[in-house]
Amino acid sequence: RLVGAFDTDPRKVGKRLGTLEIQPLDHLEDFIQSEEVELAILSVPAAAAPSVAQRLELVGITGILNFAPITVTPPQS
Repeated sequence: RLVGAFDTDPRKVGKRLGTLEIQPLDHLEDFIQSEEVELAILSVPAAAAPSVAQRLELVGITGILNFAPITVTPPQS
């Protein structure tokens, strides 16, 4: 089930996406931790994808369904 939606565009923040209210991207990490989110859907511009994917990984996301127009690869351990 979808539990959150985020955007950097202030015109979208606060609007509804189905039953979800779009939140500012600044709230991403706190939301993921409080809701114990494990998977994320990434749908951002290509330039933003690597940094958003890294933020997701750093906060504990274990899987990303990537719809960004770029391949995002996990960091090498």
